[in-house]
Amino acid sequence: MNRAINDCPGGCTVAVKVVPRASGNSVAAPEEGSQEPVWQIRLNAPAVEGKANAALQEYLAKILGLKRRQVSLKIGDKSRRKVIFAEGLTAAEAEECLKKNIK
Repeated sequence: MNRAINDCPGGCTVAVKVVPRASGNSVAAPEEGSQEPVWQIRLNAPAVEGKANAALQEYLAKILGLKRRQVSLKIGDKSRRKVIFAEGLTAAEAEECLKKNIK
């Protein structure tokens, strides 16, 4: 089963799709039954010069209760689809934090 959040050594990975230039920062859960589930993250930052990537790290760190340096971009530096590594969290903990922030 393909999951949007997976445990890995030292933390977990979260598959996300970033929507830059949104009216505000928010989280949407993966669609049920999707072949490639991803958490949709809306950010008000533009997708230029790494601003959306920096905003994504900051926003996810806040939601997940981590320091910014514990949230890193693993895949998708120039893509809207990204994989984020959250250091020190299990997949279950990350999913719980994300679900609490769905808007």
